[in-house]
Amino acid sequence: MSTPSEALEETVKKIYVPDTNVLVFNPFAPYILSGNEIPFEDLKNSYLEALARREIEYDRAPNDVYVYEVVEKELSNLAHNRDLELSADARMAQAVLERVRQTGLEKCKNSETVYAVMENGAKIYFVHHDEKRFFKKAPFQADNDDRILFFVEKLKREYGSQKEVILVSQDRYARSRARDKFCIAQEFRYENIK
Repeated sequence: MSTPSEALEETVKKIYVPDTNVLVFNPFAPYILSGNEIPFEDLKNSYLEALARREIEYDRAPNDVYVYEVVEKELSNLAHNRDLELSADARMAQAVLERVRQTGLEKCKNSETVYAVMENGAKIYFVHHDEKRFFKKAPFQADNDDRILFFVEKLKREYGSQKEVILVSQDRYARSRARDKFCIAQEFRYENIK
């Protein structure tokens, strides 16, 4: 018989890796992708109403979410953008990630990665980017999309067929590049949270 934590671990079906544009598009993406309640009551209600209008059921399955350091650095840069709406969205995404961290962090063994265990048992990981390791294998003139794809490929190799590793991006080109590398890529929509 499995322990409650082992049972929770067995129910985790997917690993989502959100691109920066997903967090700007919907700062609550880490909560949504991990199957957790949005912590702000007024925003949660408007989101649930939007789902109901689309006749979509909110999926509460505990999926893990990996927030890569490159994404957080991009959010930090966008928070100082001259476009006030973009800047506000980036700051909101940073505030949501800070809220996740405030739930309490645990450190992964032999790693600089930390994670928060969410209410439904899903984990939201905050992953350090190792630039030296990246450049040993990186293409010439690599950009942040290359860094994120490199990370998705690494997770895919690490988990093999045990878990689906999914890049979530609003950028069609990034999704195409991920698929070219035989990685699963999805656009963030209400529909793909199930």
